[in-house]
Amino acid sequence: FGYNAANGDMRICGTTASLAGLEAAQRTGDAAAMELALRRIVASIGITLAAGGIPLLYLGDEVGTLNDYRYLQDVATANDARWVHRPRADAHHLAERHDPATSAGRLFSAIRRMIAVRTTHPLFAATNPTQWLDVGNDAVVALTRGIAAEVLVLVNVSAAAQTIPLPPYTCHDLLSIDLYPAGEEVVLAPYAMKWLAKEAY
Repeated sequence: FGYNAANGDMRICGTTASLAGLEAAQRTGDAAAMELALRRIVASIGITLAAGGIPLLYLGDEVGTLNDYRYLQDVATANDARWVHRPRADAHHLAERHDPATSAGRLFSAIRRMIAVRTTHPLFAATNPTQWLDVGNDAVVALTRGIAAEVLVLVNVSAAAQTIPLPPYTCHDLLSIDLYPAGEEVVLAPYAMKWLAKEAY
């Protein structure tokens, strides 16, 4: 969409879920690929929510809405690929957000948890700056929030487990109950993330 022949600029179309591989995994019934796709979606949204600024979630991202190719059947929309990520509301799919056994339920629960932490924890206040870090591993996105790096966010953006050394202080994951002693290493499963706060918080 929007290809500019003069400078090669172009944009992509598609819902987050389809771009992350959930559509293909559901089509083939590949359970392992579906698991990775769900983790990939949560990880990408997690980076958005953990970083500073105002996060933007496209309508439907919270339940894993897939591409809608019916736009091709309408002459009014067929020539504009952006309609692929503008599906009609699906009441049944939306209702699945309350069922943790469904993809929609898993995504909705994980995203709500991250939003709850971000909106209630003072370390994610707008006044706490974001600093992007190089942890020596291209598969891990890392950032801190706060003047004294009170929160360390680690996100594995690969399909392989990654091991990262932790800070020289005890910290706990705000997204779980996990506690990590000072100076240990953490193994991040594929597309896993940790929002690690200093124990004092």
